[in-house]
Amino acid sequence: MSEDESLGLTVVRGSLVTLLSASINKLLSLLFYFSILRFVAKEQAGLFFIGLAILGFVTLIPSFGIPASVSRYIPYYIGKKEEEKIKPLVKKLGSLVILISLVTSGIIIGFARQIASFYGVEGVEPIIIVTALIAPFALLYPFITSFLRGVGRFSLAAVTDSFHFFLKLSLLLAFIFLVSSSAQYLITSLLITFALTCGLGLFFLFNELKKFKQTRDVSYAELKEVVGYGIPIYLASFGILISNWTDTLFLGYFIGPAVVAGYNAVLLITRNIGPVISNTLSGVIRPIMSKLYGEKSENLRVLGAYALKWCLALGLPVLVAFLAFPQQLMSIIFPKYVEYYWLIYILGPTFFTALISRPFADALAAVGRTDIFLK
Repeated sequence: MSEDESLGLTVVRGSLVTLLSASINKLLSLLFYFSILRFVAKEQAGLFFIGLAILGFVTLIPSFGIPASVSRYIPYYIGKKEEEKIKPLVKKLGSLVILISLVTSGIIIGFARQIASFYGVEGVEPIIIVTALIAPFALLYPFITSFLRGVGRFSLAAVTDSFHFFLKLSLLLAFIFLVSSSAQYLITSLLITFALTCGLGLFFLFNELKKFKQTRDVSYAELKEVVGYGIPIYLASFGILISNWTDTLFLGYFIGPAVVAGYNAVLLITRNIGPVISNTLSGVIRPIMSKLYGEKSENLRVLGAYALKWCLALGLPVLVAFLAFPQQLMSIIFPKYVEYYWLIYILGPTFFTALISRPFADALAAVGRTDIFLK
């Protein structure tokens, strides 16, 4: 088997495992949100989405792009035959993630009442407190899966993700029908989900970490390089977060939770159906690209061409469905909010643009040129 064929087989295997897992997870995610919008009162559903928006900011702001750094530098070190750097790197970055997440949680809990006062709606403060408790686990989760994909254990990362989404849906339904459908209890179900998922993920992480010998430590300069790599991605992600969730926060402030629920019903289609393609391919391709760059292999260019073709082949049918059948999609997925179907005409094309640009972003990230993201 030639080197090109071996590379293609590796990508196909990783992509199939990740795509199957991501497809199942996306279905579970849609069922999760469908259950909220179907079985939970509009006001409580809106409060839940406000909690998710706060969780997004609480999780991303203190992350500093560390998961992206892990996803790139671990396969990069493997490609350069410098595996002795992996264990000390994971220990230091993992400790940093835990430290900053705990500090963030403490700050949010301390100012929970002041933050809740902006909304003037009963029930926001306990949601903020529970959200702050989720933050350490929500920060650790992508760190774990980035490590697993970085060492080529795509199946273990897929198992961790699938466990998370299955448990998230199961606990949500249990809370809705057996405990309470209030937003506070729904957010609590997420806390339990993230905690148990991190427990499973850490089990996989420590088992894989045992395979690497620590014959040297990571210098301050090397650690600075690794963390610095993720900062541009972090800033770009922060901009995306603002774009994705600021509208939810402002709608909740100026109009009310019920409208927030309706608005997010249509957003969930474009944000959860479309990105499953780009995120799935990127989760497999970016670590392999980093490894090839570490090996100084010419196959990096070949892999980039493959990725673009796959994005076009998988993305065009989705775009056609968005533009041709928006009302039907809303009627099937979120019938209670079908009057918002026209927003798909606006958001559908943006999904496709982001999709076909993803292979170029992955290539830039693999070669360490994340600074271009900010230009």
